[in-house]
Amino acid sequence: MSAPPQTTGTPITDQRQLVSYLEAGCKPPGAWRIGTEHEKFAYTREDLRPLPYEGPRGIRALLEGLVARFGWEPVLEAGKPIALTKDGCGVTLEPGGQFELSGAPLETLHETCDEVHVHLAQVKEIAEPLDIGLVGLGFLPKWRREDVPWMPKGRYQIMRAYMPTKGNLGLDMMLRTCTVQVNLDFESEADMVKKFRTGLALQPIATGLFANSPFTEGKPNGFMSYRSHIWTDADPDRCGILPFVFEDGMGFERYAEHVLDVPMYFVYRDGVYLDASGQSFRDFLDGPDILNESWGIDNVQVSVTPCVEVDIDIKPGSDPNSINLKSKGMIPVAILTTDDFFAPFVDEKTILFGDPEAVFANDGSAVRPVRVREEDVDDDGDTDLLLFFSTKELVANGALDELSTWALLTGNVLDGPAIIGQDLVRIVPNR
Repeated sequence: MSAPPQTTGTPITDQRQLVSYLEAGCKPPGAWRIGTEHEKFAYTREDLRPLPYEGPRGIRALLEGLVARFGWEPVLEAGKPIALTKDGCGVTLEPGGQFELSGAPLETLHETCDEVHVHLAQVKEIAEPLDIGLVGLGFLPKWRREDVPWMPKGRYQIMRAYMPTKGNLGLDMMLRTCTVQVNLDFESEADMVKKFRTGLALQPIATGLFANSPFTEGKPNGFMSYRSHIWTDADPDRCGILPFVFEDGMGFERYAEHVLDVPMYFVYRDGVYLDASGQSFRDFLDGPDILNESWGIDNVQVSVTPCVEVDIDIKPGSDPNSINLKSKGMIPVAILTTDDFFAPFVDEKTILFGDPEAVFANDGSAVRPVRVREEDVDDDGDTDLLLFFSTKELVANGALDELSTWALLTGNVLDGPAIIGQDLVRIVPNR
């Protein structure tokens, strides 16, 4: 999965631009290059668990180790490293932390082989002192989908919500699969068609030759390549063999026609992933640009995404949630991960907490957390977000008082929608 775009690019307003972009890829054979992508699972050796993003033995530690020791340049999203670049190569993250080398365009297979081995040696040098292992398999053989931590990339929140609407195994594709991919150049439109057809025709053979995903959650799953099975129930709009590729008239324009009708995931604009899931790119081009501020309110009909309601637990483990306003300590509040929401995607810098009057007043009385950490608060195997708020600050700001009976928490998902959660409180009488 690629890193966020580093340039805005030219706005696309016409189908011909897509065709011209493909035509511009034609190169003489002497300029042909090969680019490979190599993914692997990272895990803690003592229990074989997939790595979380944060922590001394997490994905972030691997990325920062490569930066410090080998001079890679970090790519940040919301202040967190989510990719690296160096010498035309990239290190990127799949949704479940699959560690990927996105190789540079190279002249020969021998050079790509050297590139992969240098990458693996560097990663091994960082991973071994942390007792982290890596393995290249088509499917995670041991752990459940719910056991795999999500990486903090804005696009994944959009894809996580959309994929289950299209198939049953899309989230498994995101979290529990790895692959090796190759990118090839072409000389002309005819050469592109020939290579496209050959690649599609050989795909079942390649799947059989390199099948290595026969286990699911520690048991045989009945497949030699369960990874290939997953693609049959992920998203029919963007998966499977493309019959039109083998028809007369296949070329740049025909492929652009296909791309225009594939439903979108998002629009990336000004460093933010904007949810555009479901609409085709053709509809997006044909309609008014509702994301462009130059359009007046009379020109568009805007569909507003509602605020996402999340589950919070004030003082986890306690019932009732008693709060002593004279306390000088902290009030813990957990944002819980559910089947539909991943709590660590919340941008901690946007969080506010207090009684409803304080939160909705928008006058600075609601308070922000003093510290934040990720942990499984409710012991369900998911990573939650645990926040700590100063009782003294809440009282001083008037965000909680003797009359408070419940409290609100608001914020925003990283590059995404607003959230709101509520829970009851019991104020201990002043004595």
